[in-house]
Amino acid sequence: MGLVSFINKDVRNENETKQGVVSVRILYIIILLAYALNTIFAGFPVPERFPVRMIVIPVILILLFVNTYFARASATLVFFLLFCFVYSLAMIPCFGWSAGMQNYFIIILVVCFYAVHGSMGFKIALTALVLVARIITIFVYSGMPPEVSIPEVNGKLIQSSNISAVFLSVVILTYIFSHKENEAESKLMQYNTRLLREANTDKLTGLANRRFALDYPEDLKKTSFLGAVSVCMADIDFFKKVNDTYGHDAGDAVLKTVAEAAIKEADEKLYVGKTGGRNRVVY
Repeated sequence: MGLVSFINKDVRNENETKQGVVSVRILYIIILLAYALNTIFAGFPVPERFPVRMIVIPVILILLFVNTYFARASATLVFFLLFCFVYSLAMIPCFGWSAGMQNYFIIILVVCFYAVHGSMGFKIALTALVLVARIITIFVYSGMPPEVSIPEVNGKLIQSSNISAVFLSVVILTYIFSHKENEAESKLMQYNTRLLREANTDKLTGLANRRFALDYPEDLKKTSFLGAVSVCMADIDFFKKVNDTYGHDAGDAVLKTVAEAAIKEADEKLYVGKTGGRNRVVY
């Protein structure tokens, strides 16, 4: 099983969609990679100063990732939101305010809007809570330096890795959910187009049916079309005799042959339609 298939593995419960869960799995991987880069850039003093924190956080992250394959989708989202919140606050003392750990609140906000199921009022309430928590974070942690000395260049690298993780997470979340919506909308439009085509087409001959033949002039009146319209109606002589003598299958063959000839002779500006059992009309 490849990495993509592993991440994209379906949820256990059949009545839940995997979209949000797959998104959370990807976000866990991004956060873990950013955490590893932060630790490397910060150097040995940070894990030496916060040994428990630096060990427990990646362990919890990995366990939560594994849990996405067993827990319900709603629980998976709640666990992720809580982890992201705790992770941001726990890492600010380690790397300092300038490291940009508070930017992970943006991921929480996007997940609340895209992945969490509920009414718009519920999502707005969650957004308000995230905003309040973010403001409190400013008052408590704003300007806080790291508790261990981190070179300026390394500090900028840590900040760059975190902001890159946040940007990448937002892009992936937006792509996953907007792509699904656009795909569903595209399928719906194609389905509606097919239904409209079938409703306006004679099944036997493939010509426009009586409904289209009658609606087309009315549709022209509603547009800005100012040109003239010509209507030609033709009848197949002795068609009933063909049916009575050779059967309806032979009659159907005649209709198909005449339809094919009419379509062949018509140019792109003409519409060929069948108005009844044996008549056709050409616009």
